[in-house]
Amino acid sequence: MPQTYNHAFFAEHLNRTFHLSLEEDSGIDLVMTECQKRDSAPEGWECFSVAFEGPPQPVLEQAIWELESEATGKFPIFLVPVEADARGCVYEAVYNLKVD
Repeated sequence: MPQTYNHAFFAEHLNRTFHLSLEEDSGIDLVMTECQKRDSAPEGWECFSVAFEGPPQPVLEQAIWELESEATGKFPIFLVPVEADARGCVYEAVYNLKVD
C-alpha cells in the first residue's frame, strides 16, 4: 500500500534529519523543525505545513525535491524557500489534503 503523506506521517518524524541529493555525489541535510496543522481547514480537509532548516548555501529553488531518511525512505516534496540568512535557510511545504 502506498505511503500517505499526511500530518500524522510528518508529525512522527519531527526533528528528524532528511538528506536531499543535489548531484550524483553531493547533497544537503535538512532538519524538519515544524509540523503545524491549520485551524482554518474546511470540513473534509486536512491542512498543514511542514518546515525544514538547512544550511545557508546553497539556497534551493522552489521545486519538487526528493527527501530521504532511514525511517521514511525516499519521498517527493514541493519545497519553497521562505527565509534565508547567514545561519541557514528555512523551507516550507504546505499540504491541503481531501480526507474521506
